[in-house]
Amino acid sequence: MGKFVMDKKLKILIETVLITIIILPTIAGIFSGLIPIVPRNVVAQLISFSVVNIIPTTSQYEGTSATVYCDGSQCCSSVWGCPNMWAPVRIGNAIMDPNVWGFEDLYRTNPSQVGIGSTTMTIRNGIVEVVSQWRINTAPRYGTPAYHEVIYGAKPWGSSIVNAPNFQLPMRVSDSPRILVGVHPQLISGRPGINFAFEAWIFRDADNSRAPTTGDYEIMVQLYMYNGVPAGSKVAKYTVPIIVDGRVVNQVFELYLSTSAGHTFYTFKSTTNYANNHVVFDYTRFIEIINEREGGKLSNMYIMSLEFGTEVYTIACSSYPCDIDVRWSLNRYYFALAPRSVATEEALNAWAQILAGTTTPVTITITSISPTTITTTVKETVIPIEYVVTIVIAVVILAIAMAYILRMRKRQ
Repeated sequence: MGKFVMDKKLKILIETVLITIIILPTIAGIFSGLIPIVPRNVVAQLISFSVVNIIPTTSQYEGTSATVYCDGSQCCSSVWGCPNMWAPVRIGNAIMDPNVWGFEDLYRTNPSQVGIGSTTMTIRNGIVEVVSQWRINTAPRYGTPAYHEVIYGAKPWGSSIVNAPNFQLPMRVSDSPRILVGVHPQLISGRPGINFAFEAWIFRDADNSRAPTTGDYEIMVQLYMYNGVPAGSKVAKYTVPIIVDGRVVNQVFELYLSTSAGHTFYTFKSTTNYANNHVVFDYTRFIEIINEREGGKLSNMYIMSLEFGTEVYTIACSSYPCDIDVRWSLNRYYFALAPRSVATEEALNAWAQILAGTTTPVTITITSISPTTITTTVKETVIPIEYVVTIVIAVVILAIAMAYILRMRKRQ
């Protein structure tokens, strides 16, 4: 009796398997001419990036340099002579400037109190190399003697305006695109203290001939800090997505506020240091955060200039004279401009895919390239609903067949 039961169960199992093998291909064959059952690519979104390249420069600027120095008796600029501590030099779509601003009028009235040393910025192999070595005799008023920087747009104080054709500053905040900023610095030495910082001046009007004053804003993003502290007091904390070496990460930024210089100065300080990384962040997102805090005041104001560089800190100097040894290079610097309607996360994810060259699960197809524009189609692989319906129908028919077989066996 036991053997007979085992044989009957085995027969049912064999018949079920055979039916499965026969029915599924049959159903697939029936629908193959009507319903596509192969996964396909569908366009999910179209994002156009207009790119402004700053570093590396073209070969035209190879060997270009800018220097300021003090020799104990005078302080001079390679551009404007003596006495001067600025040396702005054009390098294509931007200006580089040693910008040793922190000694205020001392470089003119009593240069020996400044000390001796020099800062030189040079274009070598297309990148910016910075060498700043000093022995200073006096503490700068704000604890920051210099901001060695690369400037785009219309910096205040009457600076020359340098723009690319596809991105003209000053520009009203409400009219601005989504500005992805890409930077790749490389730190060699940062004594006694430095940061890597990006900032913009945002003015009530589009006049860059004047100095910042009450009602104007300075918004800085600090990616690296050593032996320094942002101006003002910490007032908030935000988590903002950025790209680090091709990967999107959620980065915490501490927000500081200072009004001691007359204008309103906000600093977003990253809680993670990035000194030798390719970092991309959505600067527009930081402007939006401040605009929300300020009740929408910034919408009708003007973005004047976009600047990246290193502030030198002297708060770690325990006595004077104090030695400064700051050396670094800027290997990559650009803006990737997306439509303002594109969300921060969407823009960063699309740009990260371009940087990584990844094709799955999301593929980026570059459909057109010019010196300033990259149009990308963002695609994702999906299973068509028709394919799902086909599978469901097959399973239902198979279930009915199996139920019928079992019922027939029970009657026997």
